[in-house]
Amino acid sequence: MLGVPETEEVTRSSHDAPVVAARPRLRDLDPRVWRVLLGFAFSAVGSGLTLPFLYVYLVHMRGFETATVGWIFAWMGLLGFLVSPAGEPSSTAWGRAR
Repeated sequence: MLGVPETEEVTRSSHDAPVVAARPRLRDLDPRVWRVLLGFAFSAVGSGLTLPFLYVYLVHMRGFETATVGWIFAWMGLLGFLVSPAGEPSSTAWGRAR
């Protein structure tokens, strides 16, 4: 798996108790994984900074009802949650095509 170091096999000691391999730590991740995580962090900060202003703009400047803007935001979150599992297979398929 990308960025996760290989773990050692579970071996038995002289007392037949299983020896569990150490879990991978965050600092052991591949630098590419860190770049992706940093991109997610910037995206989350950007969304958190712009969505409140989008709400104010839609209600006060464009004349939408408060409940309508709330439903728009709710649908944005729900659709993002439902569509996100399709992101990996589609990016893999499109990435291979290039």
